[in-house]
Amino acid sequence: GTCKCSVGFTGEGCNNRVVCCSDPDRCHHSVCDMDPADVIVVSGEFGDDIQGTGQLMNAGEKGTASKAVKTLSRAVALSSRGCAILIHPGEYSGSSNRDLEISSSNLTFTTLKGPFWTSVDCEELSRFIQSASSILVVEGLTLQNCIAGDGGVFSATDGHFTARNMLITNSKAVGRGGALYTSGSNVSLDQVRIEQSSAGTEGGALHFEGSNVTMISSNVTQSTALRGGALALRGTSSLSTDDTTFEENNATDIGGALYVNGDVSLDGVVLLRNRAPNGGGIAMDNGILTMENCVVENNSAVVTGGGLLLGGKSTVTATATSIHINDAGTSGGGVYASGTINITFDKQATGPSSVLGNTACKYFLLFHISTYVH
Repeated sequence: GTCKCSVGFTGEGCNNRVVCCSDPDRCHHSVCDMDPADVIVVSGEFGDDIQGTGQLMNAGEKGTASKAVKTLSRAVALSSRGCAILIHPGEYSGSSNRDLEISSSNLTFTTLKGPFWTSVDCEELSRFIQSASSILVVEGLTLQNCIAGDGGVFSATDGHFTARNMLITNSKAVGRGGALYTSGSNVSLDQVRIEQSSAGTEGGALHFEGSNVTMISSNVTQSTALRGGALALRGTSSLSTDDTTFEENNATDIGGALYVNGDVSLDGVVLLRNRAPNGGGIAMDNGILTMENCVVENNSAVVTGGGLLLGGKSTVTATATSIHINDAGTSGGGVYASGTINITFDKQATGPSSVLGNTACKYFLLFHISTYVH
């Protein structure tokens, strides 16, 4: 008689997973539309770094035996520009599955079944990927216990970085960006959840310098840093979000959610229930901050600036932005400004900015030292 493989498996030894069904409505991965030569397959369970070629082979219902490699580092070594690395379900750990370096490349890491089935554990020994001058896409992974100097999980410079459908937990940076550090990059985060991340200086989860960032359906929570419990933005940077929240983050100095220093624009950013000694929602040292369609609510500061803390030489323009129900232990429940500050709140008839329901021991708004409000 003939033997049949378990559902989802194929090949001579039933060790090759079905990826591309003859009926695309049953199963169809994006790699099925690629040239098989541009796909490298990784299987921690059935792969072989010595004999495996990484070829996708015929991964349909009547496929051949798996030729997958076993580790992510071997897949990167075999990849060429424009390749996709297809990761089969499993838990990946060990030195060959972390601290990957990508340079001047165009590479996609994707998984067969998504983040609940596929994870990488850095074992608190290194980051996951460092990328330079590259187009890097990572999707469908859970990443945990990663650590580095800057960018505990990812560091991306002078390129394009995209993360989709991911969970990042318990990551750490000694310096900046507990989960992600970027410089001079275009960044897209889509359906990414970051929790329990930390940084020693700035950006408990995220640190962007001279970068343009888009976040969609994402969440950063329970992250901590000295400045910017969730996020720090420096230089000329922009952050645009949709259905994204920064909530329940904490800074030990300033900026419970965000720390800003530079020419920064925020669009659609939502900050909820963040906390710091000063600047529970946002802390700004110097620069130009433009806020549009933002929500800063229920944040708290032990001392000053429950919603916003503005210092140094700063200019803030807020359009259709609400700063509501924030609290400070001493002064500036909504906004605390100290320095040479220029603040403009729009006066449009439809959807104007508002500062309402904030509380403090002394003043719900406190401005001093050359502060101009329009």
